[in-house]
Amino acid sequence: MRNWHALALAMFALLCLSDPSHSEQIDFPARKTGYWEIRMVQDAGAGLPDMAVHACIDAASDKAMMAAGLSLTKDMCPKMEMKRDGGAIVIESECKVAGMTSTTKTVMTGDFQSSYKVDITGTVNGMPAIAGGKNAPEKMSMTQNAKWLSDKCPDGVKAGDLQMPGGITVNINKIQDKK
Repeated sequence: MRNWHALALAMFALLCLSDPSHSEQIDFPARKTGYWEIRMVQDAGAGLPDMAVHACIDAASDKAMMAAGLSLTKDMCPKMEMKRDGGAIVIESECKVAGMTSTTKTVMTGDFQSSYKVDITGTVNGMPAIAGGKNAPEKMSMTQNAKWLSDKCPDGVKAGDLQMPGGITVNINKIQDKK
């Protein structure tokens, strides 16, 4: 279960650069068009190895990723507060997934043209007791370091493609079209 939550958190953070329903006072930067590498580093106890995702971004797919993040947050995160703190965007949220509640603080920094960083810290309540352990809140943290690699995506990689570990590629535009 913890692996599922860590993966869901990683995907949520990757997709959710903004939530337009909460963004009246926050102007979120668009990522530069091109090929990006997003490295996700989990805390030591998360149960998932560090991973890298490559994304081919254009204006439409960047907006589609934001829309996908919105659909996740609308259903899973009834409490969300966003604000600017100097050059950072800070999001504090409470989300409910599969009987668990996660309370997180996300801090996003960078220019979104050459790089950006997303730090997520928080706790998860409602994790099932494992091997006689207590059902106590578990701390979690994850960092994403994203860097722009090129203005062109590699041959065979199209706008909206997210290249996951293990050779899995999903296209965010196709996912959004099915909704």
